[in-house]
Amino acid sequence: MKPTVYYKLVVFNLFLLIGYSNLGFTQVIDLQTNGPERWGRINPAAASNVQSLGIGNFTSPANSPKAVLHVNSILLPPSGTSQFTAGQLFRTDGSSAITNTWSMFTGASAATSTEKGAIFTGSFNNLTPNDFCMRASTTGAGGGDLVFYTQNNFERMRIKGSQGPQDGFIGVNRRFPLSMIHIDGAAPGPNPNSTFQAGWRIWMRVGVFSQWDSDGLFVGLKDEGVNRKDAVIAWSDDPGSSNGPDYLRFIFTNNTGATVPDGGGPDGIEVGRWSPLKGYLGIGNFYNSLVSQDPAARLEILPDPQAVPTKPTFRLTQVQQDPLLPANTGIFTDMYTSPSGDLIILPRDNPQINSATLINKNRFVGINTGAPGNTVEINSNLVNATAGPGGTGNSGLRFTDLNTSSATIANPGTGVLSVDANGDVIYVPGGTSSTTNANNGLSLSGTDV
Repeated sequence: MKPTVYYKLVVFNLFLLIGYSNLGFTQVIDLQTNGPERWGRINPAAASNVQSLGIGNFTSPANSPKAVLHVNSILLPPSGTSQFTAGQLFRTDGSSAITNTWSMFTGASAATSTEKGAIFTGSFNNLTPNDFCMRASTTGAGGGDLVFYTQNNFERMRIKGSQGPQDGFIGVNRRFPLSMIHIDGAAPGPNPNSTFQAGWRIWMRVGVFSQWDSDGLFVGLKDEGVNRKDAVIAWSDDPGSSNGPDYLRFIFTNNTGATVPDGGGPDGIEVGRWSPLKGYLGIGNFYNSLVSQDPAARLEILPDPQAVPTKPTFRLTQVQQDPLLPANTGIFTDMYTSPSGDLIILPRDNPQINSATLINKNRFVGINTGAPGNTVEINSNLVNATAGPGGTGNSGLRFTDLNTSSATIANPGTGVLSVDANGDVIYVPGGTSSTTNANNGLSLSGTDV
């Protein structure tokens, strides 16, 4: 048989099948080639309306289409055909010059239904033909949201539609977001909306608000007027809880293979925390596996647990260290508390290297002076009338437990302490003492300083 005759017979048989169905003698129309695979099935409903259309291999009435349009490629040849690749189930082609849309409408009839949502390509409103777009079209109260669900019909994310101040807000596990991005850590469900507001305030609009039960964190902008939008980090707590306070913590985590002191442990390493109690700030690791502590002052700095005891806790830098020079170059003052509780102050001036030797110049400490000339220099001229007399003749030093009422002790040597013309305290061998009076000064064995 010639190929043209074969195709004519197939078309003629198809025509007879369709016509036979329309006469009411069958409820199923099978569209097939001359081979064993069925490539389509139409199930007419009452009054000769087409109920469903199946494309693919529907082998029996029990395997009839399960939707108005059902594409089934399970029993088709695995290699597909010369026209398409196996697995390509559905495709549409549209002009790049116009908007191409897949829309979903609902209503009493096709004439009165309204669009609920659509997937479309861009060709308007500054979109390009390469843009892939989705929209939720229903307007009005409770409508117009674009909602994303996962298994068990759990809502995971919602983009709010045209609903006043919440327009465009995104809720992650939150049906009614309070900020532009609102992330809720409550257990997921089909209608996620925690009853807690977690310290949210009406100005927390532009930013990200994260909450878990009654605790929250906002990072964003606070409107303080025209061209005045302050950057804000705000966290919240429920003061009535017995498990608080909840801190603002700064934690560093490294790769899981790193050592624990470098942040490789399960908790990472805490480098600081802010307590809501009086606003105390702690720098250092206030957390370990056994205890979590509060900073004990407005600013508390913990020592480096990996450092030697004399490593400074606090440094005031005037000139930074040159990265090409050894450590501790530059101009700075180090301060720390020794293991025995002593306050150590180390002003240093290490500006350069000279013949491979570090010039380590210890500097001075000045009290009420900006240019100290000795290890410690006190300018008592700035003592006010309330604190006591100042000026010439007063050292600026006072000893609470050493005064004119103290018991005298014999001079263990032959010299005395005195001051020179610069005001430096000096030792004078063979000197004599004259008086035991001291007014804000230093008296040693009856000699004023």
